[in-house]
Amino acid sequence: LIGGDRVKITDAEGKYRFVALQVGTYTLNVKLSGFTPQMQSDLRLSIGRTLTVDFTLEIGSLEEEVTVIATAPIIDVRDSATVTTIIKTEFLQKLPNRGVEGALSMTAGVTQRSAFGAATSNSNNFLINGVKVNSPEAGESGMSPSYDSIEEINVMGIGSPAEYGGFSGAIVNTVMKSGGNDFHGMANFYLRSPKLHSTNWDDYPYLMRRYWDESYDANFNLGGPVVQDKLWFFAEGSYEYWQLHIDDFDHFYILNLDPP
Repeated sequence: LIGGDRVKITDAEGKYRFVALQVGTYTLNVKLSGFTPQMQSDLRLSIGRTLTVDFTLEIGSLEEEVTVIATAPIIDVRDSATVTTIIKTEFLQKLPNRGVEGALSMTAGVTQRSAFGAATSNSNNFLINGVKVNSPEAGESGMSPSYDSIEEINVMGIGSPAEYGGFSGAIVNTVMKSGGNDFHGMANFYLRSPKLHSTNWDDYPYLMRRYWDESYDANFNLGGPVVQDKLWFFAEGSYEYWQLHIDDFDHFYILNLDPP
């Protein structure tokens, strides 16, 4: 966390509250003199969620300590009323369709980007870190964030809070990764090369035209500290190339188009 660890003292009823936390995974420690300290780790906090973590301290020596590792997400009862789907980065990296709108299609109630009975795909609101990025012309997403720099995607539908408006489909809020007190990053490269394609065109002599595409997609990101607990950085870069080759047996064309 920026500013270091946060500390709270419970009230007379033993209640505590941490507000305005960033999306991420947290560890919670509870201590009281004369009682056994407890720690719960791997608490995953997603955008718009409120986690409720209860502890029961037992009398014990100061040397004892109880550690609990969270094995399942703690349920926010509002999610079931809001029709909320949280797509985490671990799942995003396993999808073959690398894009926010492609991930949206994996949400229950969404068909061809038409969400929860909305007439068209431009009925959705797209946000990046809470800022609306819909194209004013067509209504689709006006930005395509780097797929490998996404921390999670939160999709909300029926029953969304009153702070959201101007949509009849879904609210798609993309949360980007950030730096931290430890260096972390990744690099990958995807390609579709004609040299790797099959050469069995002659098996289909009735074809009047054949076409194939060629694409290269390289990505890199790195995050870490500039000053521990005070200033972080996160940087990413990418390169995309795509061509469509068309051969109609009389002429050969190469269409060099923008990446989809």
